[in-house]
Formats: sequence, C-alpha cells, structure tokens
Amino acid sequence: MTNDDRNMHACNYWCTRPECILAQRNELRDRLARQKPRLWVLKDNPGISTMREPSEKALWEPLGPIV
Repeated sequence: MTNDDRNMHACNYWCTRPECILAQRNELRDRLARQKPRLWVLKDNPGISTMREPSEKALWEPLGPIV
C-alpha cells in the first residue's frame, strides 16, 4: 500500500483489508496497554479482589489489566 492509497482510504472497523486489520489490532492492543489497571487485590489478603478503583489505595495493589 502506498502513501497515496493510505490517504485516500477512509477506514473503519468493518474494513477487511489485511493492512487495516493489522492496524486496528495494533491500535486496540496499544489502547489496552495504556489503560489503568482494572483488577485490584487486597494487600493483606490477595484472595479478595475488586474491579472498582479503590478509594483507599494504600490497602490495595493493582494486579494489571484484564485481557
């Protein structure tokens, strides 16, 4: 695909062109990597977890994004 082709092609998530599928995948992967951790575990008891961001963060630690 040349630069002219990229400039003329208005892509959306329904596009099936292989280069667009790869670009969409990479965009979503990068967006997920930038998100805040969504699973928190209680420091004293890692068996207790929440998906809400805790108000008292000193008691909780982020486990990481859920993918």
